[in-house]
Amino acid sequence: MCIRDRFSGDEPKYLRMAYSLATDLDLDVSNEFVIPEGLEEVKSLILSSGSRAFGHLSVIGVDGKIYHLHMPGLSILIFPLLKLDMLIYPSETSAENSFAYLEEFPAKLHFTRLGLLLLGFLIFLLLARLIFKLFNSLILLAFLLILFIFSSPVPNFIFQLYPEVAACLLTLLVLNTILFPFKNKFINGLFAVLGIGFLPWLHQRFIFIALGLYVSLIINEIFYRKNYKRPLFLTLFLFITSLPYLYYFYSITGNPMPTSIHAFYGFSFNRLSMFPLGFFGHLFDYSVGMTWLFPWTVLAMIGIYHGIKLERK
Repeated sequence: MCIRDRFSGDEPKYLRMAYSLATDLDLDVSNEFVIPEGLEEVKSLILSSGSRAFGHLSVIGVDGKIYHLHMPGLSILIFPLLKLDMLIYPSETSAENSFAYLEEFPAKLHFTRLGLLLLGFLIFLLLARLIFKLFNSLILLAFLLILFIFSSPVPNFIFQLYPEVAACLLTLLVLNTILFPFKNKFINGLFAVLGIGFLPWLHQRFIFIALGLYVSLIINEIFYRKNYKRPLFLTLFLFITSLPYLYYFYSITGNPMPTSIHAFYGFSFNRLSMFPLGFFGHLFDYSVGMTWLFPWTVLAMIGIYHGIKLERK
């Protein structure tokens, strides 16, 4: 039996899921494999052996379809742009096109790359707003933004298909709504729910960032703003947004737990090798050491803000 995976690696997985969404609006990636023996025969053989692992980081779901272990959040964000590229830049079957076997894969990815660039630009704006609101210094703002551009891994990650860029954007968005809310209360609530609720869709490890942001939001509303009704409504909406997330795992594994899809593949998601950075869902390459790229920044920024606030009083 020979299973040849055309999409080994993380980035091709996210791209393949985006392509699957753009073509048939599902996440079944059965047609990404080259199997001389036949797809159904191989799946039957694997299931009869008691396993559900299929190829590289893929599993056979309870519905018989094949899914990647990777979460589809990033693919959900970019698939409309990929679809636009498919409409404007039709597929070119040639030796230079490495995706020629995907019949509808676009010849160019201009809109997809533009969307990734927009995510990076929004990160820059949200970080600038947060720094200026926190320290009220244009000089410090300029200095930190220069470091952010030239000394952080963010620019290198912008055009790569990894969920860290989107996770960084959502983290900064929620952090802005917590520390320095926008003028419109509805917008603040919407950003908080979307930011915290969508983080786990990018990767299971970002559940811990979402939980940290949620706790910070509740503490800020109850203890500092003396507002008790708003946290109740936000919690209700976040609970509602979590239901599709749990159903996603249930539809694949029959178990709503986020770790169940990894168990299907044959290993535990909560491996000791993930601690401590993996536990907190590290953002970008942690070897660079830029402090604002870590979830610790959420706690640090909140602590600095409230420390200054108490000192001024």
